[in-house]
Amino acid sequence: MKNLSKSSGNDLPVGIPKPALRALEAAGFKNLADFTLVSEEELLKLHGMGPKALRIIAAAMEAQGFLFANKENSDKISENANQKIVRRE
Repeated sequence: MKNLSKSSGNDLPVGIPKPALRALEAAGFKNLADFTLVSEEELLKLHGMGPKALRIIAAAMEAQGFLFANKENSDKISENANQKIVRRE
């Protein structure tokens, strides 16, 4: 797979900020399929996870045909995350 990080022995997308990457690895996320077991809302609860990391993961998941758990709530979370990103830029 292209665009995946192999440096720390995982298959997470490249470009995830380091605090989020550390949080994900500590929580046991090693590849995109692991994210199908949680919602975006649950993922954002991890200390170090932010809207940018979530956007990168969501895009990589979509490209591979994966979805977060509880899709109904995840649409709302994505909209909120994207709005926060726009305000910061």
